Amino acid sequence: STLVTFTAYRGLSIIHEYRRGSVMTV
Repeated sequence: STLVTFTAYRGLSIIHEYRRGSVMTV
C-alpha cells in the first residue's frame, strides 16, 4: 500500500530528525 510506505518513510524521517536533535514539532 502506498499509504503504508509513505507513513513508514515519514516515521523514519521523524526518527532521523530526532536523532539529529533537530525536531522542532510535536
